[in-house]
Amino acid sequence: MIKITIKDWVILFAVLPTLIIGTILGVYFALTRVAEVDNVLINKSKNIAETMSVSVANNITAKNQGNLELYLDYIYGVNSSEVLTLLLFDHANNNLYNNNVANNYPDYRLDDVTQLNAPIVKETAGTFIIYNPVIVVGLVDKDNKQQKKYYGYFVIEISKAGTLFDKQMIILIVLSTVFFGVFLSSNFANRLVLIISGPVKEMNDIVLQIRQGVLGARIDDPFEGELDILRIGINNMAQAIEDYQLDLESNIDQATRDLRAALEQFEIQNVQLDLAKRKAQDANRVKSEFLANMSHELRTPLNGVIGFTRQILKTPLTETQREYLGTIDNSANNLLSIINDILDFSKLDSGRMAIEHIPFGFRDSIDEAIILVSAAAHSKNLELSLNIKPHLPNSLIGDSLRVKQVIINLLGNAIKFTDQGFIKVDVDYEIEDNSDIMISFKVTDTGIGISSKQEETLFEAFSQADKSITRLYGGTGLGLVIAKRLANEMGGDITFTSQPHKGSSFIFTFKTELNQLPVDNIIEPFELEHKSILYIEKNNHSRKATEAILNHWNMQTTSAEDMTHLSDSQLNQHFDYALIGQQVTTTNIPDIQKLIQTLSAKSEKVIIAINSNSLSLKETFIKSGAQSCINKPITNKNLKNTMLVKSSQIEAITDDNKKNIIEKLPLSVLAVDDNEANLKLINSLLSQKVISVKLAKDGREAFNLCRQEKFDLILMDIQMPVMDGISAMKKIKEDSLNVDTCITAVTAHALPGEKEKFIREGFNAYLAKPIDESLLENILLDHSGIENLSPIKNKQNVTYIDKKTTLPDTFNGIYDWNLSLNRSANKIDLALEMFTMLIQSLPEMKVALQNNIRLEDLSTTSALVHKLNGACCYVGVPRLERIVKSIESQIKQQSTLEILEPEFFELFDEIDAVLENSDEYLEYIQAIY
Repeated sequence: MIKITIKDWVILFAVLPTLIIGTILGVYFALTRVAEVDNVLINKSKNIAETMSVSVANNITAKNQGNLELYLDYIYGVNSSEVLTLLLFDHANNNLYNNNVANNYPDYRLDDVTQLNAPIVKETAGTFIIYNPVIVVGLVDKDNKQQKKYYGYFVIEISKAGTLFDKQMIILIVLSTVFFGVFLSSNFANRLVLIISGPVKEMNDIVLQIRQGVLGARIDDPFEGELDILRIGINNMAQAIEDYQLDLESNIDQATRDLRAALEQFEIQNVQLDLAKRKAQDANRVKSEFLANMSHELRTPLNGVIGFTRQILKTPLTETQREYLGTIDNSANNLLSIINDILDFSKLDSGRMAIEHIPFGFRDSIDEAIILVSAAAHSKNLELSLNIKPHLPNSLIGDSLRVKQVIINLLGNAIKFTDQGFIKVDVDYEIEDNSDIMISFKVTDTGIGISSKQEETLFEAFSQADKSITRLYGGTGLGLVIAKRLANEMGGDITFTSQPHKGSSFIFTFKTELNQLPVDNIIEPFELEHKSILYIEKNNHSRKATEAILNHWNMQTTSAEDMTHLSDSQLNQHFDYALIGQQVTTTNIPDIQKLIQTLSAKSEKVIIAINSNSLSLKETFIKSGAQSCINKPITNKNLKNTMLVKSSQIEAITDDNKKNIIEKLPLSVLAVDDNEANLKLINSLLSQKVISVKLAKDGREAFNLCRQEKFDLILMDIQMPVMDGISAMKKIKEDSLNVDTCITAVTAHALPGEKEKFIREGFNAYLAKPIDESLLENILLDHSGIENLSPIKNKQNVTYIDKKTTLPDTFNGIYDWNLSLNRSANKIDLALEMFTMLIQSLPEMKVALQNNIRLEDLSTTSALVHKLNGACCYVGVPRLERIVKSIESQIKQQSTLEILEPEFFELFDEIDAVLENSDEYLEYIQAIY
């Protein structure tokens, strides 16, 4: 930053006005004088022209060309020092005289001029060109009036060279004058600065001394004028500072003495507070330990009471005994719920409640929570409806258990305090950035509501809105407190609005993270696209929620409250599906049966959704013509599964299918995979669940098998040699015995959007590697034609892991044995075999990758990486698996081998690490078992 001193300001303000004014006046004078010089030259040429006008006019009249030229030559010779060109044109614009035949007189001629009334001046770089008319004024005798006669015009070109010196002198005089004025102003300003700077410097030195602590410094010598006033002011300021310094030192001494006394008192109080804090912490710790121990001690016998009560209920009993045992079971469950609430409150109160951060399927979690409370809502004949935004992401990372706990609490309260009407749940979301999502649940009921006075204590522990409610409805008063604190722990909150006797609305929000690797197997039902459906539902919220699902599936939906709201054209229309949502009461069952029979004539597939879990009631409606009967609330999953079930599958249900445990499903399954380890695992899993399993190592082999044999289900890998999975699927559906067979795409790694792409290509379902045994079992059950089955019984002799062989933490940075067991369905022998196969394949895989990278063969390298990814999916090598997945993702996103060079170096290093420690680790695992 440039600092401007007083000297600079004084000189600037003294010289700048002089410079500006002198410059303005000099420029004005120079311009005026230059204009005068030019005007003199122009006037002189005009005078010459006017002097020649009469003589020229007479010669033109007499047509005496010789005298005219002599006369003009004479005039030109007299003024030749200034006149460069002298031309004469007559009134017809003909040239009569040219002083120099070398001149190109047409260049000087005026265009279309019959009479020139006044002189015209044109300026060029070094000359003035004057066009002067030849006009003679005469008298007429009759009326004594003047008359002007036009004879032509002169063209006189005058040089500016003679005036150049005069102009230069004018500019020189102006510059000299301005410079002299600036010089005088500078001298005067400098003298003024010298007069001021001396005293200012002296005062500045004194101020610096005062700043450095020399408070006795003073300016003794007087100055002149206002500077002396400033000197007196500085001396007074120095005296005031000196006096203030003395007072401050005195005050500081007093404050120091007071502070020492206060600190001594604070130390005594801090010791007392620390002792009290330790006592409180010890008491809180003892309380928490007591609650934890007591809850455990109480839950152990309670679980025994509940377990044996339910076992006794399965035995033959009298009605009285069954009633007593039911009361015991309900009381024990209520007591267990109270104990759990107290334990959760204790954990939250002590800050020991840990919120998990694990992947989960959002809709499955919500369905579980809804199913748990739906029975209670149905028992009170309440309409429970759920509306989830269709595009809400399903794969999240968070604590699904705590989310369900809060939702169950809010729904449980809504059901508890609502005797009639409805309970509706609206789920919305907002993407905050690329990885976080804020989800909100709005639970609205038509219950007793909450008054403004009761709202103040609603979230206080061990209290409810009204003391009388505690006696009427029961409970500990901890539910909402725990729910609100859990919501806060998950980055959200619980708020509410309520009106007494009209109902309440609770809004639960929580923040979670989007999972980039989907954990679900949700496939959009593309088979239902453009299918027509008639939907009858009286409840407005339930109808809109289900309409949103159907519209999301691109179905042609016709909805109404009842049949009377349909138009004549709609009543005469045939629909692919008919969906009935009904609130079943003791009086409307015959009406519902009649409605089912009516809609059976309009659609072959009639589905009814009721607010009841009664199996006999469902059987009644199915006998009346319904294809299937589902529970309310209608969710995406249960509606899709019901609508996609084939009629032949429903008719095939037998009594054997309804057993609690089934041996094996009567299915024939074809598994296709080019990876030997994957094929071995799939074979092991399928052999325990279905009666027939066939294996194929590539798409061509699978196609040949499908031309020879009919299968119930085909599991097809995508990337394979000889023929890939997509091509094989298309050929199977075009020309084989399995045109209608469900073909499920199985792949180790798919980018976002590829799952939908597989479905559009023609696959019926999608299953991600590593294959989850429960997901596989669900797919098998979906295609078995048997509903509501318990887990499949496994009688094969396989070594399973148990508590004795479980290792608490087996991840050593390279291997994770527990992960291997989990991915091998907890089969020790299979996990060891899969691990050994990976170790044996790694050296050959590494060499193949290095050769293809050196040859810049991206296609073969991509195939090898995909194969390695498939092999890693079933073995506990998380670091190697992560690197391979990253490379495959980047290859699919069109990254080149040159860009991926650092990742391949990391991959080879990790392969070396896996191979180097494999023998030792295998010996360690084998020693355990």
